[in-house]
Amino acid sequence: MLIQTALNSEALRRLIGVHGRISDLRDKQVEVLQNSIKLPADRQNDERLVIGDIAKQLRKTLNEAIIWAAKDGALDVYGKQLPPNLEIIDVTTMASQAQMRLAITDRLNQMADEWTDTMDNLPGFPDEDSKPDPPVIFGLVIYKHILFIATMNAGDLDAVEHIPTQLNMGEKNQHQWNALAIMLTICWARDILKKTATAMNLNPVPDTPSSDPDV
Repeated sequence: MLIQTALNSEALRRLIGVHGRISDLRDKQVEVLQNSIKLPADRQNDERLVIGDIAKQLRKTLNEAIIWAAKDGALDVYGKQLPPNLEIIDVTTMASQAQMRLAITDRLNQMADEWTDTMDNLPGFPDEDSKPDPPVIFGLVIYKHILFIATMNAGDLDAVEHIPTQLNMGEKNQHQWNALAIMLTICWARDILKKTATAMNLNPVPDTPSSDPDV
């Protein structure tokens, strides 16, 4: 039922749509670089603008999908009791792979630390051993037209990030597969967070309105 809901969602259709727009922008990027009329510095500036537009459109659509999944899973009933276990990390402006890796690691570590603090201060459990473990955390990492999916086990103090998936959002004829991979990752992270909330014995926040996530 969950997968069927995601497949029929407006959020998935938007992910498919943004793939097409990014593919068009990649074509525009090539045209900009091949414009022999302009000076090299002007061509580079024009290319930066196109790359910035690519990252902006992808970031916006990913954020919409995350919001949709949270509403669809009724995560909003917990208010601010739950730290996020999924965030968008934009490293488009990073100058090197080392800077990108450091930015990803730092953000995932910050998320893990927030979960550690939340569990340390979680009431209603007789001792630390009886408390639930922090969840797996996810990063949707944007680098220009490439989307990396990073993960880390927030419950393991010695954990390192893993980046098992790389999606080329400008690759033609891959829009459905890429959109589906993103949506399933977002829903997977959402479901992990729901299970963690249940294990934490959290109570819903009063007067939280429910709504159709596609509205």
